[in-house]
Amino acid sequence: MRTVFKTFRILFLSAGLLFIVCALIFSYGTNNWYFLFTWKAIERIKWKPQNVIPWGRDDFPVKIPDAAHITELSNPEAEELYYSYIQSLQVLCQRIIRVGSFLDGGKEMCIDQPYKPKRPCLVYSFGINWLWDFDEDIVTMFGCEVFAFDPGMSNETDYFIKGPNITFYKIGLWDRHIVNEQGWHVMTLKQIRKKLGHENVERYFV
Repeated sequence: MRTVFKTFRILFLSAGLLFIVCALIFSYGTNNWYFLFTWKAIERIKWKPQNVIPWGRDDFPVKIPDAAHITELSNPEAEELYYSYIQSLQVLCQRIIRVGSFLDGGKEMCIDQPYKPKRPCLVYSFGINWLWDFDEDIVTMFGCEVFAFDPGMSNETDYFIKGPNITFYKIGLWDRHIVNEQGWHVMTLKQIRKKLGHENVERYFV
């Protein structure tokens, strides 16, 4: 009986440890774990940031083709290029935090200098899909003014104030100013900045 109880306790503790490890990996992000395990080695052999290649990638850094070639990409190819770029390690960062939910809607942020937002700061948050936790945390943690955008939030008005320092516009980001086949109002970043009177704002985050 004692042996059975001991075996059960070991299995229970092992399952709990496995759950914690999986949760940490899920919440912390692959690139962050890569950085965590390799930082000491990088520091020791004095590699430059551009020499750091995330696991499983042999085409780092991801290069964005010129506008002429981008227009020739199919939708799946453009989507793959987009996610490959934004999910690749761009700079070495010693202080990475999770802003917003650990699930969809939250994002990792580097708060090393000079990347940490400082007041007064302006943040553009695109494609929020009714998930406000990132935007609310940005306001709470850094005191920034947030402008949230999502043309796909069909039940919402074109403009409203969500809360202190958070303003919503039903606008999407695109390479030109059009209303697309889905009825979405989309604009370039430059046009959005002009619309909101932010053309002369030097410090803003997207």
